[in-house]
Amino acid sequence: MKRLYISIYIFVIICVLLVKLVLSPILDKYTIASMKTSIEHYDRSLSKGVYYLLQQDLQTIPQTEWKTHIEKLQAHFGYPLSIKDYHDPVFSEEQRSQLLTGNLVVIDNGNLIWQRVGNSNFIIGMGPFPDVKPSISAQIVAWAAITLLMGAVLLIWVLGFWRKLKTVSASAVEFGNGNFGARVNISARSALAPLAGAFNSMADRIQALIQSHKELTNAVSHELRTPIARIRFGLEMMRSSPNERARESYTEGIHKDVDELDELVSELLIYAKFDRETMELQCKEYDIASWLDDLVASLTTLPVKVLRVCLLDNKERKVFFDARHMGRAVGNLLQNAARYGNGKARLTLEQEGDCILIHVDDNGPGIPEADRERIFEPFTRLEASRSRESGGSGLGLGIVKRVAICHGGTVAVSDSELGGSRFSIKWKAIQ
Repeated sequence: MKRLYISIYIFVIICVLLVKLVLSPILDKYTIASMKTSIEHYDRSLSKGVYYLLQQDLQTIPQTEWKTHIEKLQAHFGYPLSIKDYHDPVFSEEQRSQLLTGNLVVIDNGNLIWQRVGNSNFIIGMGPFPDVKPSISAQIVAWAAITLLMGAVLLIWVLGFWRKLKTVSASAVEFGNGNFGARVNISARSALAPLAGAFNSMADRIQALIQSHKELTNAVSHELRTPIARIRFGLEMMRSSPNERARESYTEGIHKDVDELDELVSELLIYAKFDRETMELQCKEYDIASWLDDLVASLTTLPVKVLRVCLLDNKERKVFFDARHMGRAVGNLLQNAARYGNGKARLTLEQEGDCILIHVDDNGPGIPEADRERIFEPFTRLEASRSRESGGSGLGLGIVKRVAICHGGTVAVSDSELGGSRFSIKWKAIQ
C-alpha cells in the first residue's frame, strides 16, 4: 500500500504544481482578456468619485500651482498621483482622443488610470497601484497546509481502495490455489466493481469449463471401457473357440465395436468443438424449406420415411444459419426419432414472429418431464441397457444444444401429437 500511496501522492502534487505554475497564468491571461471591457468599466466606476473631487480641488487654484498641489496631496494617497500634458508621447492617438472627450482612460489592465482636468491640457494619473502579495513565510505555510490536507484525504481514499484491492487479490490467490468457488464480493459503486465483475465472470467460465471437462473425462473413460471390454472378450473367445463360424461371428462383433469407438471419438471431437464459446459459425442466407428437403433427402440411411410439414406463410422464406452445423443438429434429431420411435417421424417447419422453429416428432415412448433437461447433457441415456442394438454415443442431443446456443437459439423437448416426443430448435431468422 505504501508504494501505491506514494506514487499517487506524488502524481497529485505534480498535477497541482503544473496547474499552479503553467495552467493558472494561462487561464488568468485568458480570463483578463475576455473580461477586459468589464474590468475597465469597474475601474472607471471606482475612480470616478476620486477624480471628481480632485478636479473640483484643482479648479480653485491657478494651473501653475497644480503640480505642486498634487505633490502635496500625494501624502494622503496609498498609490502614486501624477500630472502630465496630454501631448506626452506615453499616450496613443486613441487614448488622447478619449482624454480630450473627458473619458477615463484605463491602461495596463487597470493598473494606471488617466483623466483630463476640465478643458486644460493637463491630465491627472493614478497608479500604478500596489500589488498585494502574501509573504514568503505565509505562502510556505499555506502550501504546507494544502499538501498535508491532500495527503490526508488521499490516504483515506487509498486505504479503502487498498482494502478492496486486497479482497480481489485474495480471491485471485484462492482461485489459483484450487478453490474454484472463490468470488470477489464488493460494492457495485466501487471503482473496482468492473474488475471484480470481470474476475467473477472469468471464474464462472473457468469453473464451468473445469466441471464440464471433469464430467466429460469421467464419461469418456466409462464410455470407452464398455466397447474395449467387449473387444477384449471377443478376442479371448476367438482364441479359445475351435469353431470357424463362431470365430467369424466374434470377428464381426469386434469390427462393430471398433466402428462404435470410431463414432464415439468423432462425436467427442465435434462436441468439444461446440463446447467452446468462441465457436465461429459460417452463417449464410438459405431458403429454409428447400434446404430441409435437401437435408432429408441426403439422409439415405434413415430406416423410416420422414413426413415433412411446412407452416410458413412464405414458402421461400430466407433464413440465416450455418448449414453444416444446423444440418448435423437436425440430422441427430431425425436419427433419434428413427432409433427410438415406432416407425413414424415428422419434420415440421414453423415461423413464430421473427423466429424459425424446426420440430422433429416421433411416436416412441416419449420422455418423462423430469428428464427433459437432463437428456441434453453429454452421455445421458434414458435406456438402462448399453448394447450395440441401442446404439448412440450419448452426445447427439448435447451437440444439438450447442448448435442451438451458437445460433443464439434454444432447443426444447415436449410431448408430440404422434404420441412420443417433440424436439424443437428455435432461433432468430435474421441476425
